[in-house]
Parts: sequence; C-alpha cells; structure tokens
Amino acid sequence: MSEALFLEDTEIIVFRVGEITIGLPITEVREIFKSPPITPVHTAYSYVNGVINLRGSIVTIIDLGKRMNVPIKRNVKAVHIVLVEIGEELIGLLVDGIEDSVFASSENFFPVPATVNGADSNFFHALFRREEDLVAMLNLEKTLDIDDT
Repeated sequence: MSEALFLEDTEIIVFRVGEITIGLPITEVREIFKSPPITPVHTAYSYVNGVINLRGSIVTIIDLGKRMNVPIKRNVKAVHIVLVEIGEELIGLLVDGIEDSVFASSENFFPVPATVNGADSNFFHALFRREEDLVAMLNLEKTLDIDDT
C-alpha cells in the first residue's frame, strides 16, 4: 500500500493492541473473527503464535503486541484475528479487540512521531485523528517484514 492512499478519504477498521489504537484501511482487511485455538509452531520469531486452519487454508498468526514490543494485558475472551493477505499468503494479526469501522477524511491524517505508545514509528504510515483519540495507521509491509527483526 502506498502512502498516497491517505491523500484520499477511506474507510478504516479500528482495533486495539495494548494501549495503542490501530487502524487499517478496510481494503486491506479480508476478514475479522474471534480467535480459535492456535496450534503452536517452532519458529525463530517470538511474535509468531502459531497457525490455524481456516476453511482448509493454513494461516500464520502473528501477535501484534509481541511484534511491536508493547505490553499486553490480554483477556483471552477478547482476542480477535484480523485476516490480511500479503501476496498469496494469508496472515492473521492477533489483536486485543475490534473497536469500530470509521470513515477517515484525508485532512485528518498526520505524520507519525518517533514512537506511538512505546511502539516504533516504522510500524505505522500515519496518525488519524478521530473525535476522541488518535488512530495509528498500520504499515503492513513493515510490520510483516521478517527481515526487520
């Protein structure tokens, strides 16, 4: 996704990871669902929780809190998965909860500071100003780039 997308109005899905309110354009979200049991796998990446079988497709589950090194107070019943597609691969992003779907006007996007509630700014494209708070727009390419670990 290019940063030019934020020059246009767009609808975004808003969710929580720890103390961070995060958004993704609805065009980048394939599906949202409550987390089923996750099968652990051995991997070099501590933020990969494991895999799930979603209607016959194996989906890698990434814990966004661990990936961004932010403290999480996780209530197991509140955990959701935001399913995204990168190339041909389905990736599930483990998040604390889904908040909303909002229409984001292009004039309400701003540059990202050096950190966002403790998370490195490289994980985000921009900040979106909602009425009550700021939403950090997730940069999927940077977040899922395993070479950055």
